[in-house]
Amino acid sequence: MRHGERYRAEFTLKASHAVYRAELWAGTLHEAIDLAINQLVEELREGKQKRVDVFRRTAARVKDYLRGFRSRI
Repeated sequence: MRHGERYRAEFTLKASHAVYRAELWAGTLHEAIDLAINQLVEELREGKQKRVDVFRRTAARVKDYLRGFRSRI
């Protein structure tokens, strides 16, 4: 979408039960697309890291629970 001498790139991606969005304005269309893609990639990385962190915390809790269960037997 052109607005004066500025261009907007907007992306929406649905993946892993989440919605990722990126919207950026720039002086050229190609620059706006490149910046928006970089932002979208960063959001995907953050989402993956969040899922990994939750998995690790949950696994640690299960491991601690099982250790306690074994010591009671």
